[in-house]
This record gives sequence, C-alpha cells and structure tokens, in this order.
Amino acid sequence: MVSAEWAIETLDLSRTFQEPRRLFARGPRRSINALDAVNLQIGRGECVALVGPNGAGKSTLLRLLATTVTPTRGDACILGYSVRSNPAAVRRVIGVVTGDDRSFFWRLTGLENLLFFGQLQGLHPATSHARAVTLLEQLGLSDAADQRFSGYSAGMRLRLGIARAVLHSPRVLLLDEPTASLDLRHRAQVLDLLRASISPDGAALIASHDAGLAASLAGRIVRLEQGKVAPKTARR
Repeated sequence: MVSAEWAIETLDLSRTFQEPRRLFARGPRRSINALDAVNLQIGRGECVALVGPNGAGKSTLLRLLATTVTPTRGDACILGYSVRSNPAAVRRVIGVVTGDDRSFFWRLTGLENLLFFGQLQGLHPATSHARAVTLLEQLGLSDAADQRFSGYSAGMRLRLGIARAVLHSPRVLLLDEPTASLDLRHRAQVLDLLRASISPDGAALIASHDAGLAASLAGRIVRLEQGKVAPKTARR
C-alpha cells in the first residue's frame, strides 16, 4: 500500500499506449509500455533527479504524478493523496513544469498570466500580485512583465512556466527539463529559485539531461531505462 510517510510514492505504476494505426494497416495495434511497474519512494525534503535516454519514460512518469495522464495499472501518491482516487487534492499540492506552453494565454502579458493562474490556485489578489512581481524579478523577466506571451522567446516561456509552478508555494515540484534552452545566467537564476522553493515537508522530482543540475540540486539520481527503474540508484 502507498503511505503518507513519503512525499512521493509509486506502486507498480504503469502506463501503456496503443501504437498509432498506420494507413491501410490490418490487425490489432501494438501496445507500447511507456512505464512498466515503477516502484519509487521519495522522502520529505528530498530532491531527486530523474535521468535516462529519450523515450525512457521520464515525461510519462511526471505526467502520471501530475494527474494529466491516468495510470493503466498501479497507483501513486503525493503526500498521501492518490493520483487515481483524489487527483484534485494532488493538483493542489504540486507545482508542474512540462515544457508545454500551450496552457498559457498568448494574448495576455506574462504578469497577467501569472495573476490568472494565481487566482486558479486560490491566492488572494494582493498576494498573487506581490508573489508574481517577485518571481518575475528573480527570473530576469521584469522587463517583459507587460509584454504579451506571444512575443516571448522559448527561454522566456520556460522561465515563466517555472514562475507559475512555484507561484503558490507548492510542497511538491514536478519539473521536466527546467533548464532546457537557457543561457548560463538564466540557468543560474532558475537553480537559485529552485533551491529556495524545495519544501522541507515536500519534495522535488526533476527530469533533466543537465548533469550540472543533477549535481547541484539532487541528493539522489534515479535512472529510467525502457520504462523501468534501473537497478542501481546513485546517491551523493
């Protein structure tokens, strides 16, 4: 059974996708095991780096934990809340970066986007505004606060996504490639913010190809290979 003792826990967590049907193809479609019986326990206050080759299942695992994808088998708990039976409670305690900017409003400014998502998280307007302004400054986006999101570069969109993820001070962070496409200065700003944002009563799970990020933030590295956790897990 999953337990509230852990910040993040998975029990035989699995996700199978059906291969897209090819034109004129006959017969049943092949099943693809994107994630296969993953068992993982992350303690409170722990930051774990999730590594592995492309297609290993890293993004699928994060999406399952973020409740944007439903498990085919197994379950996972975030601070004791099941992603299957209580996804709404899970979403209240997590901050997520997926690298997908389609959830932002392209005609709103960066600041307006943050204020909108702060409202969705139940933040008081004054608190949301103060927090948003501070985060924009910390991430080097103050000068672009009143610029429409549609005019943001890829790196600016990623940094705004990180600001949104930590806006409501979530206890658990689920981050997919949070430093991709960033230059050294902005990467350093992101790392500083993430260090300050990891809750001692929560956890962070960060999928990344950035070896420096894993070395500077994570106390443990978990490797996925073909949808499974590799036998050996490194600790610093």
